[in-house]
Amino acid sequence: MHSVGKGVREIRVAEDDGWFRVFYVADLGDVVYILHGFQKKSNQTPKRAVETGINRYRLAVAESQQRVQR
Repeated sequence: MHSVGKGVREIRVAEDDGWFRVFYVADLGDVVYILHGFQKKSNQTPKRAVETGINRYRLAVAESQQRVQR
């Protein structure tokens, strides 16, 4: 999911009651960061979900940089 951040991937799950997505990144050291999970109601990913993913990606990058400095 390049629009969220470098190395961010997306898990897609289709169920009877809708589509579900999870944004995660595993390229920041030895930790997998789960950034956001949500249910999609349309074909387009909601802008708010992307914004949440971007904000949490920034936090994950900062956290991973702190881990390296320790």
